[in-house]
Amino acid sequence: MSRRASRRSRSLRTDVARIRTQVSDASRTVERALRATVAEQPVLAVGAAAGVGFLLGGGMRSKTVTLLLGVGARMACADVAQEFSPQPRNEE
Repeated sequence: MSRRASRRSRSLRTDVARIRTQVSDASRTVERALRATVAEQPVLAVGAAAGVGFLLGGGMRSKTVTLLLGVGARMACADVAQEFSPQPRNEE
């Protein structure tokens, strides 16, 4: 049983290290994209940040807005996850 637990522990550590690397890579990619957008279109970036801050700060308190923000956030997370998830290799 202890060998099995030891193997499982090593596997878990490897998985966590891989995920940590992927998250780090993804955050650097997002940061570069945001910096490029801010540099190219600073007024748009400030407007978007103000709008998001207003909504997250409770500027519009309604169930519809909460629902739409929740759906939008889920969709954005799904797109980001798909963008940064490793693609399957075709091993022939």
